[in-house]
Amino acid sequence: MPKLFITHGGLNSIIEAVKFGVPLLLFPFFGDQYNNAEAMAARGVAKVLDIRSKTLEKELAEALNEIFANYSMYKQKTEELSNKLNSIDMAKEFLDAFRQLRKTL
Repeated sequence: MPKLFITHGGLNSIIEAVKFGVPLLLFPFFGDQYNNAEAMAARGVAKVLDIRSKTLEKELAEALNEIFANYSMYKQKTEELSNKLNSIDMAKEFLDAFRQLRKTL
């Protein structure tokens, strides 16, 4: 299992990482990616960098150091969010099964 997922911050990528409890390093550059990245950073599961930054190399090194120096905190917060996401999946499966059952009655 990877220790960190580096991505642009698209919703599918974020859901996949969170589902498996993997912290994120995000480089948003289009559309909803900025809001997605802010939301993940606010929850403590991601660091966000500006791909256009003139000091990106330095910021990347600092972000990686920050994440791995505090990895247990990032991992814990990601796993907490994963548990919420997985319980939503279970609730959806239950509702889908219930709807199918109703059709047979």
